[in-house]
Amino acid sequence: LELPLSDGGEGLVDAVSQILPLRLVHFTAHDPLMRPVEATYAISEDGLTAYMEMASASGLSLVPLDKRNPMLTTTWGVGEMILDAVSQGCKHIVMGIGGSATCDGGSGMVDYLLPHLPLDVEITVASDVQNPLCGPDGSAQVFGPQKGATPEQVSILDERLQEFALHTEKLGYADTTLMHHPGAGAGGGIGYGLMAYLKAKLVSGIDLLLDQVHFTHHLESASLVLTGEGCSDAQTLMGKVPMGVLSKARQKAVPVMLLSGGIRDKEMLLKAGFETVRS
Repeated sequence: LELPLSDGGEGLVDAVSQILPLRLVHFTAHDPLMRPVEATYAISEDGLTAYMEMASASGLSLVPLDKRNPMLTTTWGVGEMILDAVSQGCKHIVMGIGGSATCDGGSGMVDYLLPHLPLDVEITVASDVQNPLCGPDGSAQVFGPQKGATPEQVSILDERLQEFALHTEKLGYADTTLMHHPGAGAGGGIGYGLMAYLKAKLVSGIDLLLDQVHFTHHLESASLVLTGEGCSDAQTLMGKVPMGVLSKARQKAVPVMLLSGGIRDKEMLLKAGFETVRS
């Protein structure tokens, strides 16, 4: 039995499309550098729920290597995607926020949406990231370098995120604890922006998909589970697909084999409970 899974990054819409009958929507938005891009999301059969990935409008894959600079990139296009879904009658949005090119706290999205707030929509954010918005474990420090930020820019980005949070608090959209909320730093800090301005609820992306595919039910008749990803390492244990699979399978005492493209930290993975770890 094959089950499509995602932890909230790229592939969320594709995975859900293999489970539910969805209608794809294509429209022109703005990419992280404010260039026109065709963004895609999906709407459920009843027209009430939209499934989307922020990466479709604000993804790192949309920015050429030599132009990657989170000092300049924006989540404006995510705001366009949200408003497009609301204008189509959606009352619930499930959004994956992995793979972003941004580190703006969602401020670009907020700038686009502010004239339209409050929106009549419930937003569920699927993410595997537990980082706060700012500080040594924050969005800029941990994820900024992989988006093209230099050490000097990382410090500036962290200050910008703090300023955005303080501004948000002054406007009355958040209290002082929200910037420390687990997952506030996800998606370049858009986790914070979505929670503050759109009252979004952050959930584990892999748990959301495991529920959608009725994974626990399928475990009842399973004697072995095989899972994997591009590269498995210590980060796998922090809410990635294989770890979500392992957690559920262990509850039913079903062994799990991890077969990935590359393996690092093998002993740590075995200690976590995988029956076999192989590349």
